[in-house]
Amino acid sequence: MPFPKGKSGNPTGRPRTHRTLADLLRTVGNTRTKGDNPTTRKRAMAETLWDLAILGHVAAARLIFAYLVGMPLPIARDQATLEQFVKTYVHINPDDWPSDA
Repeated sequence: MPFPKGKSGNPTGRPRTHRTLADLLRTVGNTRTKGDNPTTRKRAMAETLWDLAILGHVAAARLIFAYLVGMPLPIARDQATLEQFVKTYVHINPDDWPSDA
């Protein structure tokens, strides 16, 4: 049966999509803070994170280093592990290393 003239076939419109937490965090992070020096919430959070790291909060410092440098790589306990590590991460042939002599 056809719709009456002038009536929409979808009167309630398109259904809303569910937003992920990451989408919501991005949206809120891009909004501006209130006060004398308005800035984005992302910038305010980054500045606070740096301030905490400077004050000695290890978790804040680790988070900064993880984003800027990357997660720390595993420590080689013996020569075989070191050679495997170099082949995996550095892409240098251990035979080309300079000798200790």
